Amino acid sequence: MNALLFFIALVIDNFSTIAANKSVVLRSSCEQDTVTPWNHRNLRWNLEVWWNSLTSVFEESSSGPHLLFYKKRENSYKIGYTGAGKERIKTVTRALVDGLPRGLSWRMLDIEVQSGFLYGQPALNGSFTGDDLLFVYPDFQTGLHGRFVDGVLVAGKEVRITAERCNHGIKQLKYKHKNTTQVWTEDISTDKIIGRFPLIRDPFERKALFLRTSEQPGGGEGVFARRDFLPGDLVSYFNGMRTYTENFLFDNLTSAEYWTAHAYFLNFAGLAPDQWKIPRGMVIDIPMGLRKTEEYTTSLGHKINHRFLNNVDFEVVQHPVFGPIGCLIASKPVARGEELYAYYGYDLTEAPEWYTELYHQTKNTERKISKIPKP
Repeated sequence: MNALLFFIALVIDNFSTIAANKSVVLRSSCEQDTVTPWNHRNLRWNLEVWWNSLTSVFEESSSGPHLLFYKKRENSYKIGYTGAGKERIKTVTRALVDGLPRGLSWRMLDIEVQSGFLYGQPALNGSFTGDDLLFVYPDFQTGLHGRFVDGVLVAGKEVRITAERCNHGIKQLKYKHKNTTQVWTEDISTDKIIGRFPLIRDPFERKALFLRTSEQPGGGEGVFARRDFLPGDLVSYFNGMRTYTENFLFDNLTSAEYWTAHAYFLNFAGLAPDQWKIPRGMVIDIPMGLRKTEEYTTSLGHKINHRFLNNVDFEVVQHPVFGPIGCLIASKPVARGEELYAYYGYDLTEAPEWYTELYHQTKNTERKISKIPKP
């Protein structure tokens, strides 16, 4: 064995010995043995700082909190201190009993923080099941409180998060109910029904966005930011009918009819991760009859106009009510009051006239645009 291999073997052996004699525990910006006063200011910033500071370390003490990774497909938890992997969902818990979370806990709804969090005390089997659980939107200011079964919303009402504090290494929340007459339940669209409440705004979107006449000539209605966004922030949801292009893009359509039918769909299967098992070719579409504000406003992602110099990108998320859907994520800082623009990515050889005209206008005025494809 050469010197390098011997050194590596020695490191691995020492690491294994340390791991055998110590426990994996969680450390963060919240001190383990402290309960801080309730804080009512800069809630989002404080909660984001805490979540981003979560780190697992080896210590002789086995007292919590602990960092786990939940694997949906196996319905199991793994104690971890390294990267989560493609299918493992970060979970923070006050204590461990037989390898399961116990006491105050947070769990991401999916592998990305843009999908939000489950918050509360899991059942004895480790599942997020109970009548006093909370879904926390990724703005850390809005939530849905009520009954969940295995992390799936059964019935919940909107809440506003009013305060946070550190409680023995975990952030604890206070919240207040709003709009108590509206009960949200799981409401996943089909190819026939977009949802039971098409004119009730999603609580996150209602606080994040507003509609008015677009600043882009010919843009009709535009979507504007009600608050500031940073790159990576969830900005808007894109819900709609779950269908396939062969159901609305017919061979006998004229060019005008084709682009009218084409105008409001998202390539859902192309964006979704493999573990979601979205059927090949599935899209999310807003068909005629649901495109006007008085017809559908639960989510507004479909109303965001195109610009080659965009400030949001199409992505996908999990939603507690609508299940897996599309969304738009900020690609650069967006100021309050600024209009949102996405990049549609049409093929310039087949695109409608307004799109190619805008391409040439943008190309002529902005010489260094890496986003603009060659015709």
